[in-house]
Amino acid sequence: MNALGANEALVVGCIGVGGQGKHLLSVAKGTKPVTIAAVCDVDRIHAEEAAKVAGEGTAVFDDYRKLLDRQDIDAVIIAVPDHWHALIATAALAAGKHVYCEKPLAYSVAEGRAIVEAVRKSRRVFQTGTHHRTDVEVHEACELIRSGRIGKVNRIDLWMWENKFEPLSPPSDPPANLNWDMWLGPAPLRPYHPKRCHFNFRWCREYAYGYMTDWGVHMVNLVLWCIDADAAEPVQIEGRETPFDKPNLYNVPATQNVRWRFRNPDFEMTWTEPGPKGEVEGHGMRFHGSQGVLTIAFGKLQGCDKTYRIDRDGKVVTDEPRAGTQTGDVRVPHVASNMGNWVAAIREGAPLLNPVEVGHHDATICQLGDIASRLGRTLKWDAAKEQFIGDDEANRFITREYRLPWKLG
Repeated sequence: MNALGANEALVVGCIGVGGQGKHLLSVAKGTKPVTIAAVCDVDRIHAEEAAKVAGEGTAVFDDYRKLLDRQDIDAVIIAVPDHWHALIATAALAAGKHVYCEKPLAYSVAEGRAIVEAVRKSRRVFQTGTHHRTDVEVHEACELIRSGRIGKVNRIDLWMWENKFEPLSPPSDPPANLNWDMWLGPAPLRPYHPKRCHFNFRWCREYAYGYMTDWGVHMVNLVLWCIDADAAEPVQIEGRETPFDKPNLYNVPATQNVRWRFRNPDFEMTWTEPGPKGEVEGHGMRFHGSQGVLTIAFGKLQGCDKTYRIDRDGKVVTDEPRAGTQTGDVRVPHVASNMGNWVAAIREGAPLLNPVEVGHHDATICQLGDIASRLGRTLKWDAAKEQFIGDDEANRFITREYRLPWKLG
C-alpha cells in the first residue's frame, strides 16, 4: 500500500449520508487534507443536502457502484444500515479504496469475516467507526484499569435502556425521493413503512439487532480496550429475552439478558436491557475488580464530576495519580479523533485505533449475544472456526441468505 504524500489531498466519497453519514461527512471535511468529491444515497433528499454540506462541485450518486467507479476517489466513508455494510465495504476494497465503515462492522459473523479477508487481500486501510476510545475521560479510566487500580477484573456488567416500541400501523407507498428496493438491497422484500427505514432500521432484525449491535458494540469495544484484551474470545454465551406485551411494529425484544464467559484472560461479561433503575442516562458499564469497582457512564455520575467513578467498600473514592503519572502507571497513547487516525494511517502509516479485526471481534461478540438470547439457551463457541459447537440451529444465524440478485463477493 502506497502512503499519500505529505501535501497530497485525500479524495473521499461518502456512501450513506443520512443522520450519522452526514455527521461523518462534516467530520471528514474538517480533517486535513481531506477533500469530499462525491456523495451517494438512495434517498435523493439526503444526497442533495449532503452535497450542499460537502461544497460546490460535489458529485451526487444514487448507486454506490457508480461512486466506486470514480478513479479519482481514494477512500470512502460508509454509513448505511447494517445489512448493507458487507456488500459495500468489500466492493470498495475490491475497487482499491481505503474504507471507514460505521459500526457494527457487519450484520452477520460470516459477513464480518468476509470483510476482514477483503482488507487483507486489498492491503487498504480500514477503520471501524466506533469512536469512544478517543474520549479523554474514557482514556483516563482505561489507564487506571490497566494500572491495576481496581485489581484484577473478573466481571464487567453492561446495561442499556429498552429497545423501541411502536404501535402497529399499515405500510404505505415509498416517497418519490426514496428508492425503497435499493434501500432493502440484500434484505428480505418488505412493504415500505416510514418508521422502518432510515434511523429506525435498527429495531428490525432484518437489518440490525437493536441496541445489542448498536450501543452494545461501543461498550464491548471499550471493555476489551480497557482490560487490554482486544482478542479475548468468549467460549460460552447464555441468553434469554422476552417480547413486548403488546403488538410492536418492530421485532426486537423488550428485555434481553446475556452472559458471556471468556478465557485467556478469564472473566465474564453481562448485558442487561433495560438496565437497573437510577443509573445515569440508562446505559453504561461497570468493571468489578478484586480491589474496587470502576463505573463508566455516558454522562456525569453521582459522586464525581467525571464520566467514570471508582468505588471501594461501597464508598466513592478519588484515586490520585501516582507520582510521575497523570492517570496511572500504565500509559496508553491517546488518539484525539477516530477519523483523523484513519487519515493519518493512510497518509503516514499510523497505527489504527479500531482496525478491521477489532471491528469484527466486537461485532461478533454482540451477534453471539443476540443469537443466544433469541434461542434462549447456553451456547458454546469455537472462535478459531467461528462456529457454535454442536448446534446446527445456532449456526444458521452465522450467515444469511441474500435477496437476489445481490451476492457477497
